[in-house]
Amino acid sequence: MRLEDTLLDQIVDGLKRATGFNVELFSQAVRDESFDQVLQFATNDKRPFVLPIEVKATVDRRDQILSFKNRHGSEGVLGTRRMSAELGQYCRENNVMFADAAGNCFLKTDDLLVFILGQKASPQNLLSSEPTVTPATLRVMLAVLTQPHFLNASVREIGEAARISHGAAGKALESLRQLGFYVETNSARRMLSIPERWLDVWTEGYIARIRPKLLKRRMRAASMDAARDLVSPAMGEVELGGEAAASKLGYSLVPGELTLYVNMQEPGVLPDLVRWLKLRADPAGSIELVDMFWNSPALRSFPTVPEPLIYADLIWSSNSRNLEIAQELRKAICERVQSQS
Repeated sequence: MRLEDTLLDQIVDGLKRATGFNVELFSQAVRDESFDQVLQFATNDKRPFVLPIEVKATVDRRDQILSFKNRHGSEGVLGTRRMSAELGQYCRENNVMFADAAGNCFLKTDDLLVFILGQKASPQNLLSSEPTVTPATLRVMLAVLTQPHFLNASVREIGEAARISHGAAGKALESLRQLGFYVETNSARRMLSIPERWLDVWTEGYIARIRPKLLKRRMRAASMDAARDLVSPAMGEVELGGEAAASKLGYSLVPGELTLYVNMQEPGVLPDLVRWLKLRADPAGSIELVDMFWNSPALRSFPTVPEPLIYADLIWSSNSRNLEIAQELRKAICERVQSQS
C-alpha cells in the first residue's frame, strides 16, 4: 500500500471521529490528477459534500501551504499526518482547506464551515514503516525530472548524475518504486507516474532537507547586472538559479537577487568567480552563492541550473510574482517530463 493510501485512511478516520460526519473516499470522482482522491461526506442532516484532496506526508512550513494555494486556489483539501495549530490557523486565514489524521480540519464551501484544532493523533498514526524520501532520493528525483531518461539508466549513471554513491542510488530507486513514483512494465522498463507529484515532493524536500545544509555565501558586486552577464562557460561550474535563471529562460521577471550555484568542491572555482565578478562578502548582499550539489555536466542545463531547481527556488522565495512565474514553469516542466517519459 502506498504512503498516500495509508495516510488517506487515517485522515478519513480522523474526520469521522472529530466531526461526526459520514466520510468516505470516492476515487471515481477524481478529475484532476494533481489530487490523490476525493472525500465524500455527509453532515448530520444528510447533505452530501464532495471535495478533492491532495496528500502531503509532512506539512510544517507556510511555503508548502502557499504552494498548494497557488496550484489549487481555494479548491480542494490539503491532507497531512499532522497540522500544527499555528499552521492550521494560517490555512484558515489564507482560505486553504486542510485535514489531518487527528481530525483537525478547516473545511469551507458555500453551505459548510468546519474548523477544528487541538485534536491529538492516535499512537498508531504516529508510526509508519513506509520508505521515506531521503536527501539521496531527492537528488535522484532532480536528475529524473531534469532528464527523464535517467529513470531507466544504470544505477552507476544515476548515481553519477545525482552525485551520490551507486548504493544510495539503488536504494533511492527502490524507495521511489515502493512509494508509487514509478511502475515497472513486463519488460522491466520503469514508467514515471504523475510528474506533478514528482515535482511537488522534490520541491518540498529540497526546501526542507537539502537547501538548509548547502554551503552558502552572501556577496555584493558593484553591478549585479554586470555580474549576471559575466556568467559564461569560461567560468566552469557556475550556473544561474532562482529569479535570474527564470529571467534567462524568457519569463517576465526582473531579478531582485542574483543566485549563483557554484561547484565549491572544485578547488579554484570559487576564488576565480569572486575575482572575475569583483565580489565582496556582505551578509545583506543581493548575490547569493550556493554550493552545486549535482553533476552539472551530466544534467546539462547551462547557463541556468536545471528547471526543477529554478522552480524550487521560486517557491522558496515566497514572493508573489515569483510564485506566479513558478506556476508557468511548473506547467512547462510537467509537460516536458510527461512527453519524454
